[in-house]
Amino acid sequence: APEVGGTWYFNRYPGARCDVESVDYCYSFAEELEQDWTWSEKYATQGEILRYMNWVADRLDLRPGITFNTRVTSAVLDEEALRWTVTTDTG
Repeated sequence: APEVGGTWYFNRYPGARCDVESVDYCYSFAEELEQDWTWSEKYATQGEILRYMNWVADRLDLRPGITFNTRVTSAVLDEEALRWTVTTDTG
């Protein structure tokens, strides 16, 4: 995708929404993210999920580290080194 959101960026058809409770989309690694965002519905719409993803990207200043318009083709965890090796469609 050219912007944050992946599938939620592309799938903008009428009525698009999640089929699990909105709180399950919250990133639980940062407590302040869970505390500072309030979902408007139990099952969020595509637009609200996309707004949340953009809010997180801005809040944590993630955009400089994101490579857009790139597809991950492989991700392998080296359990000893605790490091991921990620391959994309651009190399």
